[in-house]
Amino acid sequence: MKKLIIYLMIMSYSIVGMSQTKNDVIDFKKINLKLLDSLIFDEAMKERKKMNLKPMIHDDICAKTAKYQSDYCSNYNEINHENNKNYLGVFLKNPSDRFNFYLTKTKLNYKLKIEILTQYKNVSSTNYARLTSKTYEDYAKNIIKNFMLSNSHKDGLLFEMDDYGEMHGEYKTSYNSKTDCLTTAGFFVLVFEGYKGEKIDLLKYF
Repeated sequence: MKKLIIYLMIMSYSIVGMSQTKNDVIDFKKINLKLLDSLIFDEAMKERKKMNLKPMIHDDICAKTAKYQSDYCSNYNEINHENNKNYLGVFLKNPSDRFNFYLTKTKLNYKLKIEILTQYKNVSSTNYARLTSKTYEDYAKNIIKNFMLSNSHKDGLLFEMDDYGEMHGEYKTSYNSKTDCLTTAGFFVLVFEGYKGEKIDLLKYF
């Protein structure tokens, strides 16, 4: 019995020892993507708070859509919104195609689909930001900083139509060791909850 208790104590210590925090330097051989995504979401919500906007609501459909695109871009060593290859057995060309693929029956009325992307690569290139030894928190801050420096990405991150509905969204990051690409995708939608007013031209808001 004593040996069993000691063994369990060692196991417990080992599990705790492997846990990662926002202050840990990212090890790409065993990256904690769930932690990174949660920190990215938190940093994005800080930017919304600065503008007195409501935080986005975590959304499972947005999460699946964002994950698909981050996986796609990391796998094919490219970054784009219009896919030209099959991935995971399906061809989902546009952001709307990807969202609709995961959309199931729901009472919520989704409008205005927004996708944003950024990618890091561990080599010098004009197409990628260079990977360096940074903590999880550093990466999260840097990713949102990059989004905020781009007008279109910033508009997506800070979009708000409070009179008509709420913004749902999610961030998902993928890392592919073969291509050495770390890709973060954000996907957001405006959810109308029973709005029955005049038709809205959403494009005029961009």
